[in-house]
Amino acid sequence: MKKSRALVLAGLTLLFVAAGFATVALPREAHGQSLGSFGIRPTTTTVDAPSGGAYFTYDLVPGGTLSDEALVMNDGTGPISLKLYAADGVTAINGGTAFAAAEEERNGVRAWLSVDTMDIVLQPGESLAVPFIIQVPADATAGDHVAGLIVEAPPKAGPTGGLGAAVVERVGVAVVIHVPGPGEESLTLGVICLNQKTGSNYFEVPVTSGGSLLTRASGTLQLERPYGVEVFSREVLLATVLPGDSTLLRMDAPFDPGPGDYLANLTLEQSDGV
Repeated sequence: MKKSRALVLAGLTLLFVAAGFATVALPREAHGQSLGSFGIRPTTTTVDAPSGGAYFTYDLVPGGTLSDEALVMNDGTGPISLKLYAADGVTAINGGTAFAAAEEERNGVRAWLSVDTMDIVLQPGESLAVPFIIQVPADATAGDHVAGLIVEAPPKAGPTGGLGAAVVERVGVAVVIHVPGPGEESLTLGVICLNQKTGSNYFEVPVTSGGSLLTRASGTLQLERPYGVEVFSREVLLATVLPGDSTLLRMDAPFDPGPGDYLANLTLEQSDGV
């Protein structure tokens, strides 16, 4: 497999030999609000807000403080015990907001959030408004900063016949804090490759945000035979990439092109038009 890099942002090229190429459906990860039996969301939903009320979003200056409430819900048929905590925001595969583990340090924004209520017990159909406080550090840099408020159920046994691993169910709601000042979107693409390790074949390219703002991108993946004969062209959408974070963009093919030598070219345009 021979690889050559053409452009840092606008395009990448790859020469490879395809064998048994198959279409793969890739799940899209993002922050959740409900897991069927329990969930968390803002106490009020505002359609006019940038988030549509689906998550928290604030404009705060360095050193700023703000208090708000999150609504924790039990939609199940039995009582449930939940643990509430703050977690750093991370970028999911193909973009979108996910959250780090409870004690995992990523961007450090979880330290900006504090909650007094850590353990919650809810009866069926019950909900509870839980207050939390945001304290922006005095030396916070301009741009977008993302954390999450997470509710987590106690571990339970995995499926029968499994490896005995416990299953932990948790959901979260994003908290996006914008600190005013100069900011930019800046995505960098790594080397595109063909991933065949999982039994399916798809193109994969690392994406890194070197900017200070939440960034999305869209573009086109083209597959050509040598000398410019196009095999297929498909639309590519990259959901939100968090500032200073990295993720993977995975793209399936619309059909099996068959064995041979191909040139793959990916062109992306950021949400700011660059």
